[in-house]
Amino acid sequence: MQRYQLGRFCVARIGFGAMQLPGPGVFGPPRDRGQALAVLRRAVELDVDHIDTSQYYGPAVANELIRDALYPYPDSLALVSKVGVRRDESGAWLPYDEPRPTFC
Repeated sequence: MQRYQLGRFCVARIGFGAMQLPGPGVFGPPRDRGQALAVLRRAVELDVDHIDTSQYYGPAVANELIRDALYPYPDSLALVSKVGVRRDESGAWLPYDEPRPTFC
C-alpha cells in the first residue's frame, strides 16, 4: 500500500472523514453521541492512521467528539484539518493542492 508523508506522519491514502459525525446537515450534535464515539474508537482499532476534520463540522462538534473518544491520542494518529482555502475575485472556490504529496 502506498503511503504519504504528512508532516511527521507517514499515512495511508485513505483515512476517516469526520464530516458525518455531527448532526444532519453537518450541523449540531449527532443523533446518537455514543454511536459517534464508538465509530471513532473502532476506526482507530482498525488502524486508521489519520482523521480528516474541520472546525466547520458542527461547528466544533466533530472535533469535540474526536477529543472525547480518542484523547490521549495514539502517537501514530494524525488529526488533519483543512483550513486553507482560496477564492477568486467572484468568490468561486479555487483548487489548492500545494505542496504536492510526497511518498514515504
